Amino acid sequence: MTEKLEFGKFSVDTEAFELRRDGQHVSVEPLVLDLIIEMARHPGALRTRDDLIETVWKGRIVSDTTISSAIKSARKALGDTDAHKRIIRTVHGRGFQFVGETREQGPSRNETQLQSLATPVLQINVVPLDASISPVMARALDGRLRAAFNRIPFLNIAAARSASTSPGLNGLPATPTHHLEIALSSMEDRFYADISLSDLSDGLQKWARHVSVPSETGVETLIFQIGPKAEPQILKATAEFLAAHDQTEPRALVLRAMQVIAERGWNPKSIIAADDLLDQAIAKDKEIPLAYAMVSLMNAIGYRVGMLRQDDNVVKRAIDNAELALSLEGQDSSVLGLTGCALCDVGQLARGEPIIDRALDLDPMNGHAYAAKGAALMMRGDFDAALAYLRKSIEISPADSRLAVWGAILAIAELKCGQLDAAQSSAEQAISRDDVNYLPRLAAVALYLVRKDASATNRAVKEVLRVHPGITSDEVLFFVGKDARDAIWPKIQESRA
Repeated sequence: MTEKLEFGKFSVDTEAFELRRDGQHVSVEPLVLDLIIEMARHPGALRTRDDLIETVWKGRIVSDTTISSAIKSARKALGDTDAHKRIIRTVHGRGFQFVGETREQGPSRNETQLQSLATPVLQINVVPLDASISPVMARALDGRLRAAFNRIPFLNIAAARSASTSPGLNGLPATPTHHLEIALSSMEDRFYADISLSDLSDGLQKWARHVSVPSETGVETLIFQIGPKAEPQILKATAEFLAAHDQTEPRALVLRAMQVIAERGWNPKSIIAADDLLDQAIAKDKEIPLAYAMVSLMNAIGYRVGMLRQDDNVVKRAIDNAELALSLEGQDSSVLGLTGCALCDVGQLARGEPIIDRALDLDPMNGHAYAAKGAALMMRGDFDAALAYLRKSIEISPADSRLAVWGAILAIAELKCGQLDAAQSSAEQAISRDDVNYLPRLAAVALYLVRKDASATNRAVKEVLRVHPGITSDEVLFFVGKDARDAIWPKIQESRA
């Protein structure tokens, strides 16, 4: 829905997503323009940093420096000088205020309310069931889970201060669409959490789990049990909600692509299916950085493990889409983690590693960024340092098929470090995560060869061929290295014969 805002010499067309001064286009970064639009919609209102994080950054974790930098860029675009801030004023110790006079032409309140209702909003409720669960522990769990689920694209988290509403589009209240409840209890030196996710449109429970941890391990361990189990289900519910309003809506297409990879794993069929969905999303909306980041990663991983090596353009597509994603969004940890990983996978370590490091600075709970950092260290031959990053990634990441890939990489790192028991455990767990991914099975072959276990090696080779009958020597080389490939490949040829 088109909305036009005018203030002084400036105007903004939200459909064209364009800022103009005296009718002339003004170049401005997309996130900075989002900030200008949000401020201009509420002239005179005091906007705290928390307000701006909720509405402009969609609840993502960002630093005060990031907000200040965006405000500075917005002022620069609007011609505000340090001496005369005529449009955006700083209210010291409290926030910012748009003091320009805005004239608005746009959709009616009813139309805007309908738009806001098409935005998924998750309400989180942590309920201590007995006195042994302290309010401090409940608040800590609530806050950490909010931070974790804020990484889910296109999902809004209802404000903790309100049980029924959260800020929505144009400042209108947005009714929660889903409810996540965590009921906490304790018994015999253990903490218990009963988790349930409900769809508030029909009141039906969509998913539930029961987890427990030893009391002495504390709330952090409980978070690592709850977050990875709940996140894939919340992602799925978000995708279904958006698709129910419009199956071809770009955000819904991006989430469906992410679901394909999460549920089917990294293999040629899933990559092609997800790539097609992302192409559809980009055709409809060229301003979704996550779509470009996902395309970049899929091409890069396909190149890295050999699945797409036959495509001469795969590296160029990975790099081009990474740059497009970064040009649209340079402060989102998810986008940075995906693009940094992609650039490293195609051999641009010097470019990719600092991007991954920035992703981790912005969000220390970004599991994909930890996995990417570990893989980058392995490429540099620093296997000991890689172990900590890879293990952390598995600990905090959603419990879906991506753990098959990361677990396989971890198994190879442990094997390189001579930790054979750990490598076997990692390979077996990775195999259990995905029935059609050959990478953890290939890691198992490498391990059993080192252990000189001929029977286990033969079984593992047959498993590789079961899930990937057409595996090539290059695919083995790119994942395990030349020495291991030279030992494994004759076993594969022998089993085929």
